[in-house]
Amino acid sequence: MSVFSVPVTIGVNEEEIAKEIRKNVEDRVVEKITKEIKGVIYKKELYGSRETNEPLCRMIHSHISEILEKNESVIVQEAAKALADKMIKTKAVKEAIKETVEKVKED
Repeated sequence: MSVFSVPVTIGVNEEEIAKEIRKNVEDRVVEKITKEIKGVIYKKELYGSRETNEPLCRMIHSHISEILEKNESVIVQEAAKALADKMIKTKAVKEAIKETVEKVKED
């Protein structure tokens, strides 16, 4: 059996390792704090058992209501267009259009 001595050099980039560790720790801390905050926000004992009593839920409903009020005419107009597009494709509407065209031709 022979024994050889082989020199080995291992390079370590300490700055990159430190950055990676720091980022990993920051991510974990942020995740933990976020979970704790959500736990406090969603805690039903503080705000009652109904979802509508929760502050975040109330805030979302308030913003949605504002958006709907500001854009009511646009929403109705777009919904009417979508409904008309769907109705045109139905057999009943196609027949009604055909009958109307025939009546107009007769007059």
